[in-house]
Amino acid sequence: MSDVVATPLNPSTPGVEAHAELLEQILSGVTLVRPDWAAGAELLAGAALSLALVLALPFIPIYWTMLFGLLADCLVGYLSWNAFSQHGILFNPIAPSLSSSIVFLAGVGQLYNYQRRQTGEIRSAFGRYVSPAVVARLVKHPEQLHLGGQQRVLTIMFCDIRSFTTLSESSTAVELSTFLNEFLSPMTDIILREGGTVDKYMGDSIMAFWNAPLDVPAHGIHALHSALEMRTALFRLNAEWQERALKAGRAFQEVKFGIGLNTGECSVGNMGSAQRFAYSAVGDEVNIASRLEGATKQFGVDIIASAATRDEAPGFAWLKINHVKLKNKTRRVAVYALAGGQEYSSSEEFEHLYTLHEDILRAYRERKFVTAKLMAADAAHFAPSEVRGLYNYYQERFTQLAEQKLPDSWTPMIALDEK
Repeated sequence: MSDVVATPLNPSTPGVEAHAELLEQILSGVTLVRPDWAAGAELLAGAALSLALVLALPFIPIYWTMLFGLLADCLVGYLSWNAFSQHGILFNPIAPSLSSSIVFLAGVGQLYNYQRRQTGEIRSAFGRYVSPAVVARLVKHPEQLHLGGQQRVLTIMFCDIRSFTTLSESSTAVELSTFLNEFLSPMTDIILREGGTVDKYMGDSIMAFWNAPLDVPAHGIHALHSALEMRTALFRLNAEWQERALKAGRAFQEVKFGIGLNTGECSVGNMGSAQRFAYSAVGDEVNIASRLEGATKQFGVDIIASAATRDEAPGFAWLKINHVKLKNKTRRVAVYALAGGQEYSSSEEFEHLYTLHEDILRAYRERKFVTAKLMAADAAHFAPSEVRGLYNYYQERFTQLAEQKLPDSWTPMIALDEK
């Protein structure tokens, strides 16, 4: 029991085992050696395997990289055993396997932290502007996200409450805050549900756009569906507010809004400074959408769009207002009022209204202003309430034109800054 000796591999080896190993070596004639290059080879194998894992992790799924590492460790172990059993060379496979495993775990941890940070940044940047479904798509496929500004064809929407200053003057700060939340919440939900991105809130106004940051096929149709649903939502809100006002014994003022829509190429991306920025769209097409929203009050309608947006969804119930010269703009814009969706556009009522509307514009272009005024008065009787104000506007304008002596160079165009 006290016959214990030290060997290069074990400081406490029974003497009988040492004698047996000596006899085995004498009988076999094979000497176990550890060459001078063994330590360097182990270091080189560990470095090569670790480098291969580092290069593979960012581009190959983790489970495939892990399988590659396991196969490499098995290969190193097999070569080590083969060198020991066949050639008597002692090569330690633990060092390269252990070092590559540590590198693999460290790399997985770094990738996890990077992806978690990237997910957090995406949710932080877009969670307030797009629907949860879009955020989930961005998190799953971040390669579809292009930040920093790019040119994209967007459909832009501006929505603004009419006479908001009057409403705010008759309300306390708490009442005004509650009112805005009750208005903005359902409108925002509709925009997000239709795949839109909320750019910003400007008091009682909403700016939104479609087709960024992700591609939205038929983005013009989605934007128009949103506008029509917002129209319906405002009708329900007015009913609730009216009922609440009657119970409280106070006067009720109907809330109306104006929506302007335009489609065109814009620059979209992170806008602002290094300290504070937001995902936003800028460009002349954005300005046109804003001007069109402001023109809804003049024309007496709640939703108007440019010809570019109208061309995105020709099957909707459109009524051409006229070619309009926007304020501070040199080019004309063909403007259309949205009377309803695809179902209403195929109805007999709209077909009759559309025919009469075209006759009104034809008489207007031919300078038959009295005839055009009479037809506009006729159209106002059976037109939907959403576009009835347009024919009241036409009657006023035709009356003014009939009383003027127009030059030969006169063109049937409206300039929004003339009133």
